[in-house]
Amino acid sequence: MGTGVELSDLHRNAVLATFDSDRLDRLLPHIQIDFSPIGHVAQRAGNPLSHIHFPLDSVYSVLAESEHGAGIEVGTVGSEGLVGIAGHLGARNSRQTVVCWCAGDTAYVPVAEFLQVTTEGGPWHDAIDRFTDYLLIQTAQNVLCTSAHSVRARLARWLLAAHDRYDCQQFSSTQESLSQMLGVQRPTISDTAARMQREGLIIYRRGNIEIVDRVALRQIACECYRVVHQALTAVRDAGRPS
Repeated sequence: MGTGVELSDLHRNAVLATFDSDRLDRLLPHIQIDFSPIGHVAQRAGNPLSHIHFPLDSVYSVLAESEHGAGIEVGTVGSEGLVGIAGHLGARNSRQTVVCWCAGDTAYVPVAEFLQVTTEGGPWHDAIDRFTDYLLIQTAQNVLCTSAHSVRARLARWLLAAHDRYDCQQFSSTQESLSQMLGVQRPTISDTAARMQREGLIIYRRGNIEIVDRVALRQIACECYRVVHQALTAVRDAGRPS
């Protein structure tokens, strides 16, 4: 369990940054900060919702899963929002499985304590509403993307979005995780990534991906990248102090 939580740590999350000092003081005894490794499961579909997670510099993938275990990414959550929006809306159980794919720090608080502090209206409600709208945009766009666009275009879109999240040229992701997020077979991801590497767009070895030609990837990516990126930018801009 994390200890010694500082207010400056919590302000790294856009939702927590909207809480006034009184409410943060009431939350502090219940908040923990831990390092979330890649693959950490914050919530599993059907299990009780015990905590709400607030990524500080981690990023989580929201997965819709079939009863046979097949899954596909329907959204991502970083420091602009929270994992466990269903708990805020009154649900007792998680509706999706949520897995960390970008390691980093995450704050978390029991659902009951969070609801007690947020019963009254305030700017945090606006921040949560903006984030909920962003999640809905992601989900709708992912449905369109999966049904209408090629794996090549979808992979280019995912790489650009990951690049935006990491804010660096190089990051890690296995072919297995990519195949799950895009809902395709692993050999398809392998072939598509290998072609991109031959074309000089990326360097991909041992799970490490380096973006070489972002401009070319942008030309390959479908319009879903632009739509979701604009929505994420709007959420982030709205949360910044004026």
